[in-house]
Amino acid sequence: MTLRHRRRLFWRGAILVAVVALGAACVAPARTAAAYEGKAADSASSAVSALRTAILAAGLGGADRSFPPTVSVLLSEAEEDADATEAAFSSIQPPDAVSDQIRAELEPMLIKASKRLALLRIAARRADLGALPGLAQPLERLAGKLERFAQEHAA
Repeated sequence: MTLRHRRRLFWRGAILVAVVALGAACVAPARTAAAYEGKAADSASSAVSALRTAILAAGLGGADRSFPPTVSVLLSEAEEDADATEAAFSSIQPPDAVSDQIRAELEPMLIKASKRLALLRIAARRADLGALPGLAQPLERLAGKLERFAQEHAA
């Protein structure tokens, strides 16, 4: 690979990262409590999706029904999704005291989801697939809590 080709690949990658970062940073403000509650419900639903993906990947990996690199990629993407969801929700200004309470309830669950998914990703990258089911076990309960939250706060 020539130096020119490497530079071109570097700049393409840098531009892609910048576009993704700017797109993720664009979160519309919540001007009303109802809008904020809707965004909270959507965030909870997004986190549930990431957790369900991780639970499935951990089960497949733990049962030797998938290759370690595949499981690692699935868990990395689930973690990225959860991190993006948490960051986007955290960036929204709560418009009132009721919204503060919603934030206080949801934000710790989103953070917990991201941290647990990171543990799964690390284990998968170390090809320790046997540890995945045990690490994923708390995710089922957390996903259930987030699902209930999303249903309670859906518009």
